Amino acid sequence: KLLGFCIIAFLYRLYTLDEIGKYYLLINILSVFIALVQIGSEKPLINYNVQKKRKNEYTIIKTRFLISLIFAPILFLISFNFFESATLLVALIVSVTLVISSLNFAYILIAKKKFLNHSLIGTMVQFVVFLFFGLAIYFDFKPNIIFHQFIPTFLLHLLCFIVIF
Repeated sequence: KLLGFCIIAFLYRLYTLDEIGKYYLLINILSVFIALVQIGSEKPLINYNVQKKRKNEYTIIKTRFLISLIFAPILFLISFNFFESATLLVALIVSVTLVISSLNFAYILIAKKKFLNHSLIGTMVQFVVFLFFGLAIYFDFKPNIIFHQFIPTFLLHLLCFIVIF
């Protein structure tokens, strides 16, 4: 929690209130799309993993991935057309973040009751984001604010994948 607080403080030092407001609106729209992709799938995924019903588990993962591929162009158009500060890069990153989020393998750690691993991965990802924005302030560099969402999403899913497999 402390790292998250410091990251928010870094954001307010790097960006204007207008940039932060637009960013959080875009992230809330992304959150709605992620919720639509993952709606009601977490508990069945955990249960199927525990019961070793791999076919059902893979079906849910494939469905989430396909739904995210359908929603990605819609999210791309929304972020590119309705946010004048959103560049092509930002719209692409938001869409890729949606697709990456559909491949969330953290449920396997939860199903195997590896809560400590899950917590450590989350803390390590927050620390990387903290370092990224801390170094940005130190070197007087202003990265695109969308990296506040993309870096943790990408790292969290990558590290969960590495730990699991």
